[in-house]
Amino acid sequence: MNFRQFVFRNVTRSKRLYLAYVLSSIFTVMIFFTFSIFSYHPVILNLDLTIAAAFSLSTSKWIIYVFSIFYILYSMNVFLKSRKKEFGQLMILGISGKQLRFLVFWENVLIGIVSITGGIFLGLIFAKAILMIGENILEFKIRLSFYFPFKAIALTILCFSVLFICISFFITKVVRGGTVINLLKSGDLTSKEPEASGLLSLLGAAGLLAGYYSALHTNLENLSRTMVPTIIMVMLGTYLLISQFSVFLIHFLRRNEAILWRKSNMVLISDLAYRMKDNTRTFFLVAMISTVSCCSIGSFYSLQNMVDDTLSTENPFSLYYLSYPGNPAEREHILQINNKLAQAHTKTSEVSEALHYYTVPGGAAAALIVSSSQYNHFARILDEPGTDISAGSAIVVHSRKFNSSQESSFLTNNLISVTGSTVKVTREISSSVIRSHHNYIVMADEDYARLPKPIKIVNYYVWYTGTPYPELSGAGEQLSKELEGTGSEFEFYARDYEILYSRQSIGSILFVGLFVGVVLFLSAGSFLYFRLFCDLDADKAKFKSVSRIGITRKELTGMLTRQIFLVFLVPTIITLTHGMIAMITLSVMFQYSLLKESVTVLGIYLLIQAMYFLIVRFFYIKAVKAAL
Repeated sequence: MNFRQFVFRNVTRSKRLYLAYVLSSIFTVMIFFTFSIFSYHPVILNLDLTIAAAFSLSTSKWIIYVFSIFYILYSMNVFLKSRKKEFGQLMILGISGKQLRFLVFWENVLIGIVSITGGIFLGLIFAKAILMIGENILEFKIRLSFYFPFKAIALTILCFSVLFICISFFITKVVRGGTVINLLKSGDLTSKEPEASGLLSLLGAAGLLAGYYSALHTNLENLSRTMVPTIIMVMLGTYLLISQFSVFLIHFLRRNEAILWRKSNMVLISDLAYRMKDNTRTFFLVAMISTVSCCSIGSFYSLQNMVDDTLSTENPFSLYYLSYPGNPAEREHILQINNKLAQAHTKTSEVSEALHYYTVPGGAAAALIVSSSQYNHFARILDEPGTDISAGSAIVVHSRKFNSSQESSFLTNNLISVTGSTVKVTREISSSVIRSHHNYIVMADEDYARLPKPIKIVNYYVWYTGTPYPELSGAGEQLSKELEGTGSEFEFYARDYEILYSRQSIGSILFVGLFVGVVLFLSAGSFLYFRLFCDLDADKAKFKSVSRIGITRKELTGMLTRQIFLVFLVPTIITLTHGMIAMITLSVMFQYSLLKESVTVLGIYLLIQAMYFLIVRFFYIKAVKAAL
């Protein structure tokens, strides 16, 4: 058997040891490859995408690649640390330091070949599903059919071949044999039990609370000043809380005899005390990575839903056309819009009114005043409540994009005067029944009829249809391009096209965020896997000894389940708490309820963690029991 055969057999016979590293590398390659399949699709390359969408799709795969570099480096480092005892045994058998580094180099090259091949193979299997997901998120009208991705395959092979070869060379430079005795005892050396500092524990709690307080009081104006300090305080507080408060908790449990001596708690609590140093780093890293993943996916998902809802709520009609005084092309434009809608075979209802503007003391240069009948006409079409205004009264209407409690500048002691006529404002409401960039006034029909000649008349046209917006977005896009010149003479707005445009812009970022989030979720889960399986040999020896004093298989399963559960529980609670605070911050910042989005994203994260816990628990308990 030559040396390369030895390398191959060394990898194949230690499947459990290599499994997490190989699978993680395969999935990392697969994610990069599947995204490359999407971004290099011939249809997408020929589409007229928004600038944000095009930029996101072109740069996202390199963001994923950078994450992959750090993730594979970290995984390889943990992987090598878990093999120190094996290296010591090989040195006893006569392997030299040069041969040891040569062994590690070729093992990593072999793993790289398997990862690239497996990642591309799985990517081809799931390519159609990825294309369908991207097609739906980005609201493409054209179907993305499957194609054989030569360019994506070549790019993936090139990028990850370079990555694995560079990592292989890097690892050979940092691998040092060390003394044989230290290598052989590496798996038996127990960490010194950490000591807790009351001051650092208080500092950690204070830092975390200060970070949460700062986050909850962040707004769009102070975001640039508070974001970095808030992140630093939360990270510092989290680390100190895990490393210090957790030790206090363990010491408390050890002093509480009612808990310590209950069933097998003594073994579990004592084991946690000695592993706390290594667990602290893992818990912190996993919690931060999972938090970033949840926040990135949650924020992009929330942003898309918020923009969709805002555009739909503030613009309930499908098309708007406002003709200002002196517009010579008004009739031509209206005919053009109706012809385009007829070509699109959409059933629309056209409604028009002449909107009158007046000079109101203390108000804008020209304030819009409409009659109760005009307002109710549009409200009935939208199935919204109308107004019942008595003579001498008025209502001030705010656009829904403003706070309904916002004070109107033309109010004086709740009175409005228009060239001698004065009406009393009985209430203020928030509504988008009539599209207006400013607050406007609704008067009773009798008062409106007595108003003098307006200083400006705007002909207001709207088209309403029950057709879903994708059916009308095409006509809206064509009209938006044809009716150029919105401004002094007229204003045209196609709601359904604007929704599609925003979905493509934000959807591309969401699509990228989903891929990056998957990479982060994968890395966080793998770190927990590595943390547990690095201690597997020690656990085998420990539970083998414990089984000799009469512990049953059922009790052993319970002890291992609690041990694994705690490893998953700590970072999961931290991630859920951080994620909830982040989503509340976004909700307060944009004054928009994100309850549904928060529950969806954090619920999916919790479900994934639960499934991952059950999988890891099954294989870990099986491995320990096999050694008894």
